[in-house]
Amino acid sequence: MAINLENKLEGQILAMSNETDRNLSVHFLTIVLNGQPFVRYHAEIFKQLPFIWHWHVVEGVAAIKHCDSWSLKNGGHIIDEMHFEGRSNDGTTEHLDKLSHQYPENITVYRKPKGMFWDGRIEMVNAPISNIKEECLLWQIDIDELWTARQITTARQLFLKNPSKTAAYFWCDFFVGQNLVVSTRNCYSQNPRQEWLRVWRFRPGARWKTHSPPKLFETTADGEERDIAEVNPFYHEETERNGLVFQHFAYVTSAQLFFKEHCYGYNNALKDWSALQDEISFPAKLSKYFSWVEDNTLVDTTETCGIVPIAYKSEDQEDWLFTTTDESEYSLHKNNILFPQIAIDCIVFQDYDTEQADFWTSILQTWAGDNFASHLVLIDRAGTAPRFEGLRYRSIPLFDPEKTGLDSKRLQKVCEQDGVTLFVSTATSIPVQTPSAVVTRVEDLKNEMSKEGRYSLLHASTVIAISKAALELPEECFLELNLNSIKIIEEEQGDNRLSQAHELSNLLLRVAKEVNKGQLIASSFLWKEIVELQTQVQAQSQGNDLETQYKLKKS
Repeated sequence: MAINLENKLEGQILAMSNETDRNLSVHFLTIVLNGQPFVRYHAEIFKQLPFIWHWHVVEGVAAIKHCDSWSLKNGGHIIDEMHFEGRSNDGTTEHLDKLSHQYPENITVYRKPKGMFWDGRIEMVNAPISNIKEECLLWQIDIDELWTARQITTARQLFLKNPSKTAAYFWCDFFVGQNLVVSTRNCYSQNPRQEWLRVWRFRPGARWKTHSPPKLFETTADGEERDIAEVNPFYHEETERNGLVFQHFAYVTSAQLFFKEHCYGYNNALKDWSALQDEISFPAKLSKYFSWVEDNTLVDTTETCGIVPIAYKSEDQEDWLFTTTDESEYSLHKNNILFPQIAIDCIVFQDYDTEQADFWTSILQTWAGDNFASHLVLIDRAGTAPRFEGLRYRSIPLFDPEKTGLDSKRLQKVCEQDGVTLFVSTATSIPVQTPSAVVTRVEDLKNEMSKEGRYSLLHASTVIAISKAALELPEECFLELNLNSIKIIEEEQGDNRLSQAHELSNLLLRVAKEVNKGQLIASSFLWKEIVELQTQVQAQSQGNDLETQYKLKKS
C-alpha cells in the first residue's frame, strides 16, 4: 500500500482518476549515475499523483558491454573521476538514500556492493523486475527526462480507456543547452522508429531483452516470446495530441558532456558543446558542434520555438531550479509565437529548379532579417532548404509523388503542431485541412501541370501569381478557379526583390487573417471531397496518392 502523500494538484487532476481506476498502478524505472541536478525533480512530481505509484531507481556504474558495446569502438571507457566505489560522486547517492528513507513504500533504490559495476545497463533495468508483482504501467524515465504530473496522469488515463494498448511512443523537446533545443524532427534525437518509447503495459514475467533500444518481452499463453511494444502501441501523433511531449535535458551541464565524452567516446564533446553555447546565430546545424550527429538536425532557441523549460538556472547561474506546477502554465508550445502563423513548404529546393529556387532563396533571405520571420514556419524537405538566421524550420521527408496522401498528412501535422493559419504551397504540396495559398509564376501555369499541382490550385483559398502576365493566360490554365481569387505581384529582379518580398509578406499576412475570419474558403468543391476522403482513410492509408483516394471514394 502506498504512503498517503499530499496531493498538490488542482481538483481537475483528481477528477481524472476515480476509485475504479486505482488498480492500475504506475511503476517508474530510472537508472542513474551522477544524476544531479535532475534527481531532485522527480519525487516532487510523483508525490502529486492521485494513484498508486512506485519509483525503482537503479544506481551505479554500468560496465560497457552488451547493447552498449558500440561505444567501445569509439574509445568509450570508464574513468575513476566518474564515480566513487562504483556509485555516484555528485551527491546523488545521498539524495536517493534520503528519499528512500522518507518514502520507503514508494521508492526503492538498487545498488551493487561497493566497488562493483553492473553487468551493463541491461542488468540495471532488469534488477527491479522481480519486485513488480502486479499488472501495471512500466514507465522508463531517464534522470534528465522531465514530465509533469498532469502528463503522467493523462498517459495513464489513455491506457485505462484503451485496455488493448500495450506501449506508448512520445516526442520530446531535446535540449542541447540551457535554452537550446532541437527544432527539427525525423532526425537525430527525433527518430520516430525508436524514439521515444517510454511506457509499457507490464505483466509479471516480462523481461528486458535490451536497454538501448528498450525492448521489453513477455511470453504468451502459447509459449511464444513477443516484443510488447510491437503488439499495439500508442504512436507519437496520439500522445502528442494529448499534450504528452516531455522535456529531455540531455546536454545541458558540463558534467553530462564529460561523461559522454569518455563513456561514449564522443571526442571533444565538452569543448564542442561549449562552442555551441557561445553561438549567437540560429538556427544552427547540430552536426557543426556534435561530431556524432551526421544528419541535418537543427538547433534553435527555446524562445523561438515557444518552449518554456521546466528546468532553469537561478539568476546567479549557480543552481538549477524547477517548475513543478501545472504544465499549462509553462509548457504551451506557442507562448511566444505571433499570430498568424504561416507555413511555407520549401519543396522547390528538393529538385532545385534553378529559377524557382533562386526566386525563393532571395525572398527567404529578405524575410530572415524582417519582423515577418516571427510569423513563419519553413517546412524543410530532408535538409534541402537554405538556412538563414532568424527563420524557424520543421523537417519532413522528401516529397514522393507516389505517396501524396501520406505527404498531406505530414504537412497537416506540422500545421497543427505550430498553430498554422495559412499554408503556402510553392509547387505541388497540400495539407489535409489547413487553408492554403499557392504562390506561382506564369511559367509554372503555362507548363503541363501534374495532378498534384492541380489539386494544390484547387485547394487554394488564394493564388498569388508573380507577374500580371498571368491574367493573359487562357482560362484552362486556372482550372475551376475564380479569377477574382488570383492576386498579382509584379516580378522583380536584383535589388527590387526587396520590395517584392515585402509586398508578398504583406499579402500573405492579409490572406491569413482573412482565412482566419472565414472570409476566404477553398476554391473547389472537388477538394472538399478529397479532404473528406483523406480524413476518413487517415487511419488506414499508408500513402495512397490523392487521385487514387478520390477514385476509391467515387467507386
